[in-house]
Amino acid sequence: MRRFLLIGGLVLLLAAPAHARSGQSPGSGSLTGGAGGVDGACVGSKVTLRDDLGGSGMTANSPTSVVIGATAGRYTCATMRMPCTASGYTKISFSISVGLAGSVGEVGIFDSTGATRITSTGSKSEAAAGNSDTTGLAPFTLTGGTQYLVCHASSAAATVSIFSMNAGSPFNNAIATSALVSGAGATQVAPFNEACTANVTPYTCCTGLGTGTCLGMADRTGIQGVTASTTAGPLVVIGP
Repeated sequence: MRRFLLIGGLVLLLAAPAHARSGQSPGSGSLTGGAGGVDGACVGSKVTLRDDLGGSGMTANSPTSVVIGATAGRYTCATMRMPCTASGYTKISFSISVGLAGSVGEVGIFDSTGATRITSTGSKSEAAAGNSDTTGLAPFTLTGGTQYLVCHASSAAATVSIFSMNAGSPFNNAIATSALVSGAGATQVAPFNEACTANVTPYTCCTGLGTGTCLGMADRTGIQGVTASTTAGPLVVIGP
């Protein structure tokens, strides 16, 4: 009986999908980071921040490409529940599937209400498709079992695409409670110099065409005018 149980356990382990046993960046292979459970510390160097549906209606290793909204700087977000506690993490990665020359974007992690920005990448080039990796961030902590908003904003409008959660039918049915966007007004979006068209247009931080003192998500206390959406937020991987 002992030998039977041992063999049976080994068969179950080998039968588990690869994405349940490893973690990689958004642009390659599995998207499942190590986890110690909601009562434990995250295990391994990477953790994938997924939607809050616990895997229902999405395939973790098959992200979809989502085009950003028609308003530059508008936040597109998804709720996510941390599977474990990540302490002292300093890295964020996400993937661009369609880029635009001259455009920049930013990914940030907020509390569940969007009022507090926990960390963000700062402005990153989104000129070309590929992984966008940010290191050296101020150490941040995400608590296991806690909900957060994971958001993306871009200086482009309706051109840049990012990798997001795979939107299967069950996911679409529940997306209104797991995906959100900011308001579209000039004081609600994340302002980028690259979106400036003239002095103080469209943001007060603009000094001219493509120039200014705009700081993206750091220019806002939190996400302004959060409402339900049908566009999911970015698929993000964090690391220590």
